[in-house]
Amino acid sequence: MSKSFVEFYSKNDISPVSQDIVDLNKHFQRRESLFRSLGLLPSFIAGKSVLEFGPGSGHNALYMASLKPGRYELVDGNPKGVQETRGRLAAYSDSQVEVHQSLFEEFQTDAQFDLVWAEGCLPHQSEPLPLLDHISLFVARGGGYVVSTANGISYLSETLRRLFRDRFFTPSGDVHQQAQQLKPYMAPHLQHLRGMSRPVEDWLLDSIIQPLQYRKLLSIPEVIACLDNRFDVYGSSPRFLTDWRWYKDIVGENRGFNDRALESYYTSNLNLLDYRFDFSPHSHEFGKKLEELGSQSWDMMCRIEKGEESAWQELFLLLQELCAHVEKFAPETSEAIREAMTLLQSGHPDMELNHFPQWWGRGQQYLSLIRKND
Repeated sequence: MSKSFVEFYSKNDISPVSQDIVDLNKHFQRRESLFRSLGLLPSFIAGKSVLEFGPGSGHNALYMASLKPGRYELVDGNPKGVQETRGRLAAYSDSQVEVHQSLFEEFQTDAQFDLVWAEGCLPHQSEPLPLLDHISLFVARGGGYVVSTANGISYLSETLRRLFRDRFFTPSGDVHQQAQQLKPYMAPHLQHLRGMSRPVEDWLLDSIIQPLQYRKLLSIPEVIACLDNRFDVYGSSPRFLTDWRWYKDIVGENRGFNDRALESYYTSNLNLLDYRFDFSPHSHEFGKKLEELGSQSWDMMCRIEKGEESAWQELFLLLQELCAHVEKFAPETSEAIREAMTLLQSGHPDMELNHFPQWWGRGQQYLSLIRKND
């Protein structure tokens, strides 16, 4: 893990990425569903080599280990997370499992792996693209690379909840005390998020309290642009890829997988804004504009959290423009954003809310890619 996360986690002796695994079968079903969306057959992991970056405390790694890879190595820079991951994976002695404590950028090995996995650890780095590229070097030719992404559209609901914290609360006490202070306000919001499997305090520590004003997001188009020469897009979660070409026509040096993925993305990225709805395809131009507005919202949040008070007014103007842009297709979402804007402009923390709490974006997406053979 890069210093961006490690410093905050290590300073506070936390690993706020735990999952509810009381019902292990249900947890494994969730992970299998993710694998299916990405085009990965769970049975194909058996006997293969897997390298995972950012396993956190090893909750999700339990499923990967259960698939019995022949070799399974994990890399994390947080000492607490490494210790907890080693403990959770200790039972899988039939696989060759090794957990390395290392910053991502400092990890080196001569080996290459059939599957390289980087989940929940590249967005919110200070420089995610160089890390994305560095990690890709460990993928064998013809092997798979899975990364999670987040952009200004999918993360807008969290962005406005961070700004709620900035507007109404002055940090006091340690991070756990801050989480307890915010919990009465945010826990009711999280109750509307179906499938929520993280403890509320972990989510607050990781997404709301952790300093992110010097960090960057990582979008699907950025991943494709960075890796375009060496990787082809394979699958995604949520699934948005469509390609009606006949397979016999997909030949030549450039078979266009990445171009098709980008076209599918920009005509469906409104779906990242609100997880409650499945929106119909829209124009490429609409999607490009939405992407631009989402990116600007993240940049303005960072400026506000760096102390630029003038950025608040710019943010409100941007949110008005965004609402006007999406209102025809997503009226309920637009209403929730306007309510959040009213809260931040002139409300108070106990203001009655009828729309904002129910609204969540599809905060994290996954992209699977195949390393080209040539």
